[in-house]
Amino acid sequence: MKDKILFVSDLCPDCAGILGEIENGTEKYKDYDVVNITSSMASLKLFLKYRDTLDGYAEVREKHMAGVPSVVIGESEVEFL
Repeated sequence: MKDKILFVSDLCPDCAGILGEIENGTEKYKDYDVVNITSSMASLKLFLKYRDTLDGYAEVREKHMAGVPSVVIGESEVEFL
């Protein structure tokens, strides 16, 4: 697994642009593991492991939001796109 995990969902309108770029072959996300959280239960569980424990997702949890698109860096930092 790479140091950066990009979490997206094909059901999320905020992720549509990113998924379109990836589909079109952009190199922008080549250093990321891209995980579509709605593609499988394993993908959703991986996302929830980070979303439910990392401080970077605290505001997302408080507002009862999903938290995508987002990037987990080094299993400890969170960056929102």
